[in-house]
Amino acid sequence: MSLVDRIVKFFLKLIARNLVAVLHDTPYLYGENPITIGEKVSLSNAVLNARSGAIVIEKGVFFGHNCMVLTGFHNYQNLDGNRNTIENAKRDIFIGENSWIASGVTIVGPARIGRNCVVGAGSVVVGDLPDAVLAVGNPAKVVKQLTAGALG
Repeated sequence: MSLVDRIVKFFLKLIARNLVAVLHDTPYLYGENPITIGEKVSLSNAVLNARSGAIVIEKGVFFGHNCMVLTGFHNYQNLDGNRNTIENAKRDIFIGENSWIASGVTIVGPARIGRNCVVGAGSVVVGDLPDAVLAVGNPAKVVKQLTAGALG
């Protein structure tokens, strides 16, 4: 293999590796309602769908991979097969500061997650969670009140 071929191969691998990293950690934002994201928020590759409501994510929120924040609401009762999105249905989602949304979590609006919450991996949030709780399951239920510095 010539020097030029080796250089081209090297750069193609470098570009491919960086492209995978970018696609893996790029959030997908969709919809026409406001999406407000605070400082020091880590979205990973989350899907934020603001089609049927606004999304507010306060400062310091951390998302694991493959999370979905969904305000979307469709006319499921339309029997002719045309189940269009109901725009601006007020299915707002609020996520309080310093909360951790673990990998694979789905949040379906309307929902409010309080400050300093942890939502366990794979959980589905379909309502409100108070401040400083651990919630898990489908639907997510509070299993523990969190206190500063406590483990176990």
